[in-house]
Amino acid sequence: MKNATIQYEDFAKLELLIGEIKHVDEVTDSKKLLLLRVDLGKEYGEVEILSGIKGYASPDELINHKFIFLANLEPKNMAGKTSHGMLIAGNGEEKPILIPVSSELANGLILC
Repeated sequence: MKNATIQYEDFAKLELLIGEIKHVDEVTDSKKLLLLRVDLGKEYGEVEILSGIKGYASPDELINHKFIFLANLEPKNMAGKTSHGMLIAGNGEEKPILIPVSSELANGLILC
């Protein structure tokens, strides 16, 4: 389904950054959520981000790997934890599709 178009000014508000997952914890009160500790570079530092990828990605597929994150999303409470951003992934028919990026990209690199 195609969404309505947005103004460039709205898109420019999004801070899409390269981040490196440093640690992964299971969220015991959730069937879908993993708690990711992500290094988003100097500006944001290390933040906790909840992602609904439990059962689709192992810690080995995540830890020390880099992905794209939405860094300036309003914090959201889920399953007794607070998420400070969002992992950007593809919306596959049966599961989320992770989009790893090159390890050569610096943590905190801004995508535009």
